[in-house]
Amino acid sequence: MSSGSTQQPAPPDHPPGEGPGATENRKRGNVVATLGTIKDLLTNVVGIVTVIVSAAALFGGGAAVGHSTASSDPGPATTVYRTVPPTATPTPTAIVEPTTTPPVQPTTPAAVGGTELNSYTVQIGFGHSIPLGATKPRQSDFSTTGLGDLGTAAPADHLVFVPINGDRMVSLDDGATPSYAGCAADTVFATQADSKPGTAFCLIESGMMAGVKITSAHPAYVVLSVTVWSYSG
Repeated sequence: MSSGSTQQPAPPDHPPGEGPGATENRKRGNVVATLGTIKDLLTNVVGIVTVIVSAAALFGGGAAVGHSTASSDPGPATTVYRTVPPTATPTPTAIVEPTTTPPVQPTTPAAVGGTELNSYTVQIGFGHSIPLGATKPRQSDFSTTGLGDLGTAAPADHLVFVPINGDRMVSLDDGATPSYAGCAADTVFATQADSKPGTAFCLIESGMMAGVKITSAHPAYVVLSVTVWSYSG
């Protein structure tokens, strides 16, 4: 500042008309008022907290009551676990095809000895042989090679009949009619039989017996009357 200016004194720190002590008293009063305001605020806060706590207690009690009431209900369902045995896999059933049983063919019972099987007449000449069975000999049955049961021979140019192939011959009385009983009981075995009419004989075969009687004679052949029975001797 210039040396010609006059320096002004500093203004006082209290309002005019008040002493220095009045300012201090006013500050203290302000502090006291502020503290009172804070106290009131704290009181209000405590009251609010008290209300909140009471409300919480009230709601908590209700929840407890509600829980107690709910607890009277049946408890949660209990899950029961049951072990189920595994189902056995069914064994496939084999399909059995029905078997067809062939029909049983009726069997002819074995003929009892003496049962007549057949009777017939047959013509035969020298040089042939024939079977004497249950069926009359056919043309194809005449043999020149010695097949059959009864053969022919011609000693001294006279026709005779002879048993062949293991058959046996028994002779009967001339003019007799052969029967099973007579043939089965006869023991006059022979190796040949004459070809004249009335001659009778029997042939004992395997399982059969033939009674033969010469009924007629001709220059080239003779006629035989044959009866065949079953034989079990």
